[in-house]
Amino acid sequence: MNTTLYSAPRGSYVNPHAFRYYRPSSVRTTKSKKKPIRIFRGLNGKTISGFLVSINKNDKTAKIKSSGGKYHNIPIQSFCSSDIAYMKQWRSNKK
Repeated sequence: MNTTLYSAPRGSYVNPHAFRYYRPSSVRTTKSKKKPIRIFRGLNGKTISGFLVSINKNDKTAKIKSSGGKYHNIPIQSFCSSDIAYMKQWRSNKK
């Protein structure tokens, strides 16, 4: 019974103890920077699930990336009070 992992071409000799497998010395991985999804609620009752990307101080709008991948610029005054408090906290952590 022949249990060799490598078969050399006919007529050539390969020392089975000299054969080495390729093994990378190190593999680098990056941690996912996935942002937490939040459900933002508007004063009109509509909701959008996504995460806060930025706040435009001049236009007083919040840029939100939805779970579907679309970007939305929404006036800050149209959010409920808990979302506005979250945005203030988010902005103070960014400074």
